[in-house]
Amino acid sequence: MADRDEFEAQYAARSGVTVSQLHAWGRYAEPCNCGDETCEGWAMGHQQEDAIVENEIRHGCRHG
Repeated sequence: MADRDEFEAQYAARSGVTVSQLHAWGRYAEPCNCGDETCEGWAMGHQQEDAIVENEIRHGCRHG
């Protein structure tokens, strides 16, 4: 299984962009343990979306 940096590099290559571009857009690899047989152990998350969901989980509300 690829480590975080390898997964991001592979994801970027498949997407036709650079890892730096992904990071500039707020996209980072996050651990995934979904159990799907095709799961690579990582998923690309988005910081802003993750912050919104985390806020909803913690506070039961949506801001913005």
